[in-house]
Amino acid sequence: MRLVLGLLVGLLIGAAPGSAAAVRSVASPGALIFSSTFSGDREIFTSAADGSSRVDLSKDPHADVTPAWSADGMRIAFASNRSGSFEIYVMNADGSDVVQVTHDHAYDDRPSFTGYDKALVYESNVRGNWEIRRIALDGSGEIDLTRNRAADRYPAPAPGGAIAFASNRGGSDWHLWVMRSNGTHAMQLTRQPGGQSQPAWNPSGAKIAFVAGTPGQGTSIWSMLRNGTKPRRVAAGLGRDESSPAWSPDGTSIVYQDCAAGASTECGVRTVVPGSPPLDVSTLRAPWVDTFDGGDSRFWQVINNGKGATNTEQNGQLVTTLAADSVEGGQYNEIETHWGTQCRLVGDFDVQADYRLLEWPQANGVQAALSSFAGPSNIGFMALRESQAWGEQYGSWIPQDFVSVGAGDPAGTLRLQRQGDTAQTSYWNGSSWVVLASGPTITDPATVTLGASSFMGRFVHQEVQVAWDNFRINAGAISCGSPWWEDDSPDWRASP
Repeated sequence: MRLVLGLLVGLLIGAAPGSAAAVRSVASPGALIFSSTFSGDREIFTSAADGSSRVDLSKDPHADVTPAWSADGMRIAFASNRSGSFEIYVMNADGSDVVQVTHDHAYDDRPSFTGYDKALVYESNVRGNWEIRRIALDGSGEIDLTRNRAADRYPAPAPGGAIAFASNRGGSDWHLWVMRSNGTHAMQLTRQPGGQSQPAWNPSGAKIAFVAGTPGQGTSIWSMLRNGTKPRRVAAGLGRDESSPAWSPDGTSIVYQDCAAGASTECGVRTVVPGSPPLDVSTLRAPWVDTFDGGDSRFWQVINNGKGATNTEQNGQLVTTLAADSVEGGQYNEIETHWGTQCRLVGDFDVQADYRLLEWPQANGVQAALSSFAGPSNIGFMALRESQAWGEQYGSWIPQDFVSVGAGDPAGTLRLQRQGDTAQTSYWNGSSWVVLASGPTITDPATVTLGASSFMGRFVHQEVQVAWDNFRINAGAISCGSPWWEDDSPDWRASP
């Protein structure tokens, strides 16, 4: 046992329940924001710069797109069709207090904060032509800045007050322009053939990143000095449509949208340090948390045996219910309901989940379990909380070995860890992790499940309910096969 614990010491530091690391929080400086279909419809997500700690902020059934951070990192502007047409909205950095800013029933998109975050600039076709407009956060003082017959799009306020934008003035190609914050003194910056659009200022205002090329035929990310000189290619994916660049807070990296050329529905987000290979941010990475607020259910698949047991998301929890009239059945003659991960954990991993006993009759014969299954034979190990005729207890199953300790907790946290071919199960005692057991396991990619079961005729036919929350992958490589989601339109949160 001491040898095994020594091997696992690196995994025992995982996030404690209730700690800042174990629950979702407001994004930190340097966080990314982007639009994603991860939850099914298009939502606003935030993540760490490497793609970990992915969180759905908007949680609305309509399309929420093109988000942008305020300079102080406290608010987010975005476009949404939740009112029937695409309008501009602002919300707090944690997704709360959503306010509609524009009400013109046109197509308003790509908002950016300007000045001291008291106003927004955005593109709008309110009169059938794309123009750059400005509006105060309270919806007052709306003004058309460009007032030009050409199409003017993709506004990007500079730290010093100027606004860069793209326009097809003077021809069919798009080029970059810059104007004062009041729309005057417009000056053309680029003239290269093929088109340039989607400008983005670096934090100092000395450089502009932009998109070069024709969408659908291959585009790439470039940068140049603010006067339009010294253009330099930043990202160079062959056969790709690269777009929507934004700079990191220190100005050394750029985040951008990457799609297969001509395939706007096969997109992801990448970051790149000029001269280095890009990092795919859209790959799901630990730490990852599901708070069961209805946003991440596509991450799970349903596993049932017998009749009468269900798993449903309710009030920000996953509620497992075994109805009083539940009946054993299935291959293993049991009452069972679990949610299992669609993605698999490869190699070493560390996962945990909070539980709360909602309805828990004495000696009910039910095991509420956090489990892992791997390999063709679904060899698994689990940590559980159960109520049996012989008492209330925490339990651990690692093949051929079941151990248990007495328990009186109506709520707590269960944990599974795998390092190499060693599995370990634990529970949280309110101040530290208590190891239940450790032993050998297989190393195949693993599915993790949450739920409850009863077998061998032990169920006493009184309703049992257990609530699960804060399912967390603390560590481990997450493999989802072909992703079911796409990410686009990223922005990078500045350091206040």
